[in-house]
Parts: sequence; structure tokens; C-alpha cells
Amino acid sequence: MLVFNKIKNQSFVCKIEVKGAGTNPTVIPRLILSPLNTNISLFFEGKIDDGQCTVVIPYIADIGHKGKAILEVIAESTVFKPWTDDYEIISENVVVEGVRLVETKPKISISVPKKEKIVNKPIKKQITEKFKYPEIFKKNCKSSTKKLVTEFIKKTKNISDVKNRNKLLEYIIKSYKPKIKTIIWAKDIFNNLDESKAKIAMYCYQIKEQRIHEDMKSKYPEVEEWDRIPRGSKQIFKAVTKKRWDEKKAQQFQSATGYNPAGYGFYDFKIIKNIDGTFTNTWTCSSSSD
Repeated sequence: MLVFNKIKNQSFVCKIEVKGAGTNPTVIPRLILSPLNTNISLFFEGKIDDGQCTVVIPYIADIGHKGKAILEVIAESTVFKPWTDDYEIISENVVVEGVRLVETKPKISISVPKKEKIVNKPIKKQITEKFKYPEIFKKNCKSSTKKLVTEFIKKTKNISDVKNRNKLLEYIIKSYKPKIKTIIWAKDIFNNLDESKAKIAMYCYQIKEQRIHEDMKSKYPEVEEWDRIPRGSKQIFKAVTKKRWDEKKAQQFQSATGYNPAGYGFYDFKIIKNIDGTFTNTWTCSSSSD
């Protein structure tokens, strides 16, 4: 039984060991006094220092002289009541010096149950698997084109910044809208243009074509605009120029785009003078790689 002196400050002292709460857990002890035959309870919050629990009890108010004393410990949002006993408040006329309510300092051990953390891992589309050509490529798709698509996929999955790579893949798969020229290129290659690998390849192809166009405009400032449109195994070139071109100039331009006439051919060259004074040059080459 605990015995309190009504007119003295006293301390409740005990040892508490908390297990399973990790390093530096948040632990709050408090002593609850519940007088008999009442609905009243007094709470006295304490502290824990190096395993020792200390709760300072100030002057006791005029509540029931007898009742239950309960030690309550809150550890990592879990409430424990590891100890309880009767208490009694003695008269203020009785003088007790140096009161230590728990002289034996009982050791109280508390085991906090581990809370299972639910981790929702985002589902990511896998693009690292080996290509199965019959599934994504058309039957007559050339091996050089398959190699080009494989390189597109490999470069995309090797982007070192994982966060930005995942954002890019999400954009390509969910939001990317390929240009008509890109769709024409892809229709001769893939069975299903909505398949994720096909979309990634189209995106990379479109970026590559855009860079080629920008490079050619800097090398050929007389070119107002130009395009290279795939038509099966053929490439249709179109270049609008400020000056009149001849076949030799057109062949040089074609070679600069990576389609050397010696390997790809050059034929059906035509030229039209436009109303604004520019010239539209068109010609065709055979493509062994697209």
C-alpha cells in the first residue's frame, strides 16, 4: 500500500524497462489516484531518466482518503498499466520525513508490440525485359530496325535519375501523342502502337528526328523547312529553299542527314518554284534501315 502525507511533497519512484520501442522512444509515465466510491481521478505526470521513473506528488487535495493507485505508461502511442496498488492519505498531523513511497524501487518491464508498416509500392511498368520480336514487331520488320528500337529502350531505361526517368515513362505511356510522321514510321514496325515499348520507341525516334532537323537548319541556312517522310522501304525528301537546288545539292543534303545516295539511292528529283520566290525540292531514296 502507498501512504501519502497530505501536507508534504513526495515522490513515487520505480524502475521501468521499455522493450521493443526502438532507440529513444517517447515514454510518458503518470500516476493515477482513484478514490473509492467516487468518479474522480487525479493524474500526476512524471518523467523517465535512464530507466528510473519519478512522479512528484504535491499536496494532496481533500479527496477520498483511500482508493486505488495506478501507474500508467504511454509508450509509442500504446497505453500500459503495468502496476496498481491501494493507497491511503494520512492526516496532516502525522509528520513523516523524507518519504519515499516505493522504497524497494520495483522494476517494471514493458514490451511494446512492433507495428507492421504497410508499404504500398508503386507498380512500375517493366521495360528491362528482353525483347520478344514476334510479340511487338511486325513479321517483315528488318533486324536493323529492331536494333534501333532496342537502343532507344536501352537508353531510356539507363537514365540515372530514377525519379525523372519514372516521370518521363509515365508521360510517354499515358500522355504522349506522336506526330503523324512518327506514326507512319511506327506502323511499318510494330503490331500494336499502344504497347508501351512502341510508345517509348516513337518518342525517342521523334526526339532524334527533331535534333536532325535542327542540325540541318544550322548547316543549311538557305533551307526554310524540310522533312523526310517514311513510306515503307522508301524515304520521301522535301526541302523548301531560298535558292534553286540541283540534284547534286539535293544529294549532298540527303547525305548530310545520314542517307548517303551511294547506299540508299537517289531518284525522282523534282523542283517547283513557289509564289513567294522559294523553291520546293522533292526526291526519293530507298531505305534499308527503316
